[in-house]
Amino acid sequence: VFGSSIRLILAGMVAYGVSQTLDVTIFTWMRGQPGGDKLWLRATVAALVAQTVDTLIFVTVAFLGVFPLLPVIGGQLAAKAIIWVLAIPLLYLVVWVGRRLDAR
Repeated sequence: VFGSSIRLILAGMVAYGVSQTLDVTIFTWMRGQPGGDKLWLRATVAALVAQTVDTLIFVTVAFLGVFPLLPVIGGQLAAKAIIWVLAIPLLYLVVWVGRRLDAR
């Protein structure tokens, strides 16, 4: 039971660290590029690239040799893409609230 725990912990830590660094790097870099003023575009591209890398790292480290990887990766990527598209309005709400609080 605990044998796979170390793999899951390691997979999560490595995938999270790499993907979050990539997300912030892409998001920041895109700000200075054409179209960089579009928050939804920067956030979507950065998140989808970072989440793809996150999924590839996590699933490979955690489940290589345990499960067939492609179905797991496909399902993870589809779920993350749908969740992100649904979260875009929330992103704009949080930015709006933050700007309102800063204006005080």
